[in-house]
Amino acid sequence: MWHRSSSPCGHSSLDPAKNLEKADERALYKHFLCTLVLLAGCAPTPEPQTKPKNFAQSGCTIDRVIDGDTVHVSCTNGANGNLRLMGFDTPETYQSGCRAEHALGTKAKIRLQHEIAKANSISTKTFGPDKYRRLLAQLYLDGRDVADIMIAAGLAVRYSGGKRINWCQKLAGQI
Repeated sequence: MWHRSSSPCGHSSLDPAKNLEKADERALYKHFLCTLVLLAGCAPTPEPQTKPKNFAQSGCTIDRVIDGDTVHVSCTNGANGNLRLMGFDTPETYQSGCRAEHALGTKAKIRLQHEIAKANSISTKTFGPDKYRRLLAQLYLDGRDVADIMIAAGLAVRYSGGKRINWCQKLAGQI
């Protein structure tokens, strides 16, 4: 790609040296923007990173925890996406209704990251997609249903579909 430069008199010319200079400036600018975006996404208190964990004999890996009841998986067969974990519901972290819901949702996410990180074996039982096109799945860590782990920790409630509870009301003691 050639940069067209204008002379002081308004004439334009093709200048290869200017093209290289502009390309370098664009590359530097892109690098700066990417760095800025990465820094802007940093949380003041970093959450533990989920190291990729392989499922038992499935060819799939949990590569990140989205929230307390959703994980992202990558599979060798190319079937990548979010798994909505079944049997429980945790507070929202992205569209929280109140601070208390966001705080408990963050705790649930961190706890799930911790549980996955320490598990020696991971297996799933999958079902069809939900209305958001996430694959529904029961997740088992060392043979235990993660729903039971999260509920026992006080970070989730039993859930089998339908209308979700209002976490803000629950956390304020109104449910």
